[in-house]
Amino acid sequence: MAGDPQVWNQTEFGLLEKGRFKWEVFGTIRISDHLTDAYDNRVGTAVRLAATPRVGMLVGYLRRLVDPLDEGFRQENRFFVGPAFRLLLQPVVLEAVPSYERHFGIPGVASFNRYKIALDVETSGKRVAPFLFQQLTFLNDGLAPVAHFCRNPLAS
Repeated sequence: MAGDPQVWNQTEFGLLEKGRFKWEVFGTIRISDHLTDAYDNRVGTAVRLAATPRVGMLVGYLRRLVDPLDEGFRQENRFFVGPAFRLLLQPVVLEAVPSYERHFGIPGVASFNRYKIALDVETSGKRVAPFLFQQLTFLNDGLAPVAHFCRNPLAS
């Protein structure tokens, strides 16, 4: 699967936002070259604590079901934590999140760590609307730069 094109579609729901605290849940489905065959499904939760409007901390957990070799789904667990740095460029927000991930609970695989750098580009403002989410990942010996591109079709 490593050489196949991959598309990640994620939906996020905010459960609580008060002041500098935000709690959300999310679900992700990843498909490869066959649009009818998902091989990665995830659900998770994340908490964002903002120290300032531009600097904060992201802490979360996700549970993953994955079948990368078409041999049956296996479960994985992941804890993640990292600082978040935002640059507000109206009407978009650019955010960089370098994070530490602890992968555990994988049958037959010892727990391990991964370090990831994520860049998010999304529209600013608070709206309840559908949006598009695509993710592109490059893996190299445990370092995974990730770019998220989000667009809210109802935003002008």
